[in-house]
Order: sequence, then structure tokens, then C-alpha cells
Amino acid sequence: MKKGVGVHIHGCHVASKLVDGDRQFNWDDLVIGPLDDLEGKGRATYGVLLAWRLEADLIVFSTGASHLDGIPEAQVTLKAVLALKEWFTHAINAGRAPGTDEISVVEFKNWLNARVILDCESQNTQQELDRDLKLAYEHGCRMIYQVTNGFHLPRASDNGRLARVRLGLNELDLFATCPDDGTPSAVQIEAPSRGDRPTTDFRPVARRFFDLPPGIHAEAMRELDATFDRLLVPR
Repeated sequence: MKKGVGVHIHGCHVASKLVDGDRQFNWDDLVIGPLDDLEGKGRATYGVLLAWRLEADLIVFSTGASHLDGIPEAQVTLKAVLALKEWFTHAINAGRAPGTDEISVVEFKNWLNARVILDCESQNTQQELDRDLKLAYEHGCRMIYQVTNGFHLPRASDNGRLARVRLGLNELDLFATCPDDGTPSAVQIEAPSRGDRPTTDFRPVARRFFDLPPGIHAEAMRELDATFDRLLVPR
């Protein structure tokens, strides 16, 4: 028996600005991405095409953490996807299996609208997963794909794991994925476990930094840099 499949497309703040060296990613880069190929390079374009390939029963757009002209970001994302209905139709038809029929723009739009749910209430990644995994499960989904960008993937995956445990959704298969979007990799700090490597746990240090008031982050970074410079001097 086929498991119900859901695709959860993570929210993205409409004022997003990700800087990586001389590269900069805004909301459109992260959510839509370049359209010069048909793979889908943004979390929404990739996520919708993935939902088509998986024959998904449900697609969730979130969140309500930011607004554009009074419209919550989940609705902004859906509106942007619908504005690209011709592009999506072309991408789907270009990748269809031999012998299968092409779809029309109207058919794509009807397919999308029939399975979309908007989460305009959640305010952050953990909240959206706590809310939306339960929602998808109640709609019969037993396999859910979280879709976001590469830089956000490790945290989103961990937040999904925590939500599934907290909600007791033991029958739920949860996967996190992302497009090849060119965003920087996240720095991951794991608890030390290997016996042949140093056992210093750096996680408390990272947590304490984020406990600082935002107004003194720059000052704290300068002090940390000075400390590293002093300790890294050859002895």
C-alpha cells in the first residue's frame, strides 16, 4: 500500500540576505533560484518539482514570520510559484517519461491547488515543523520530505527529528533535502564521540555566544578574534 507523501517547503524571510564572501543571496535567489535550467535551484521551485515526481498528496508552504505588503511569506511563496506556472509546466513536460502525456498549464495549476496547504502561523523553523508535521500526518502522510536551502539543511533536519519525537510520530518517515543552490555549507558542531580524537565539547561555547544580546555580538566577535590570534601565535 502506497504511503501518503507530503512535501514541506520551509519558509524564508522575505527580507533574507545571505552573504558568503563576494556572493549574496536574497529571497528570490533562495526560494526561486535561477531559471536557466529546468531542475529547480530554489527551495520552492525544487520542492514543487520534487512533489510532482513523488506524486505527493500534500504540499505545505510556510511560514508567517515575515510579510510583504501585508501578505505572509507562505502566501508570497505560493503566489511566486503560481506566477511561474508556464515554467513549471515546461519543466515537467521536459522530464516526463517516454510514452506519458504532456500536461497543460491549467492541469498543473489544478494539480498544485488541489494539494497545497499554507501555514501562515508559525514563526520559526521549529514551530513550523511542530505544527506542519502533525498537520501532514493528520492528512494521511506517512512520508514527508522537508525542502530548504543547503545552508539551512542541517538545522532543519535536526528540528524535524525533534518535532517527530516530541509529537510521537513513530510511523512517520522524514527526509530533508535541498537543491544544488550554491549556498554555503553550515558549520556543524557535533558532540565528540571518537576515541581517537580530542574530546573537547565546543557546543556549550557556541550556545553561550547566541545567548548574548544581539547588540554586543560584534564586540564579542572582536574579543574572540583577539583571543584566537593570541593563542595561535607559535610557541
